[in-house]
Amino acid sequence: MDEVDCFLDPENVALVSQFLTEKLNPPEEGNVGQTQVLLVSHKEDLASQMSSLVGVCSLKQLGTSKAYALNLQEYAI
Repeated sequence: MDEVDCFLDPENVALVSQFLTEKLNPPEEGNVGQTQVLLVSHKEDLASQMSSLVGVCSLKQLGTSKAYALNLQEYAI
């Protein structure tokens, strides 16, 4: 989903986040859900609710890109 939240106010961003975390094959007793969603967002409220973040940056001098992944579950409060 590419920036589906760009025109949403914070209340509706929270609803999208709730849907994604609760309705898409929720984990049961430590098992990972079966559905994966790739979501492009610039909203901190939505990104902070996800289990991981992936960033991609351009390496122009090499003519390629590099991806960085961060497992947010390791930093759960």
